Amino acid sequence: MHLISKGFAVKTPDDLRGKKPLLWRDDDMQPILYDVIGGVTPVSLNVPEVLPHLNTGAVNVVEAPSLAAEQLQWASKLDTINGDVSAMALGALAFSSRRLAGLAEDQRKIVLETGRTAAKALTKRIRAEDDAAFARLKSKMTVVELSDGEKSKWQAVFQRTRARLKQGVFPPDLVDKLEALAK
Repeated sequence: MHLISKGFAVKTPDDLRGKKPLLWRDDDMQPILYDVIGGVTPVSLNVPEVLPHLNTGAVNVVEAPSLAAEQLQWASKLDTINGDVSAMALGALAFSSRRLAGLAEDQRKIVLETGRTAAKALTKRIRAEDDAAFARLKSKMTVVELSDGEKSKWQAVFQRTRARLKQGVFPPDLVDKLEALAK
């Protein structure tokens, strides 16, 4: 996902102060991030509500995959994109383990094998489509590339955010495990 904004560049966390970024309604992490930054007025929305809020200026920063921003017409309301990836968006194919266990062995094998094949193909295609959408957005928008100093300011905010997430949002050992995996 990339930070995409209207009328200003987001190079450091301080650039979000006084701004109105999209906050996914069910997100447990972004409210903590914006609280750590301070002075940010996030707008809590679901997907269908974003475009009208971009139209009125009630939201002026979106963090989204390029393909989603393009296809949902959000990008047409924004003019600046960060070249650096700001977060990851994940998708999944989910099956009930109870229902899967209830299938005959040959049926379960087919579901698992075709699911694995389909997931691999979808991942490859979606990543390629998102890369192509990012290239199109870069050709139409002002592209912001962060300096090492600007990246270090984000890292400090992310570190404080992770520390806060350990204080009741997520189990501390889970946050520690994820931090270790990221190194």
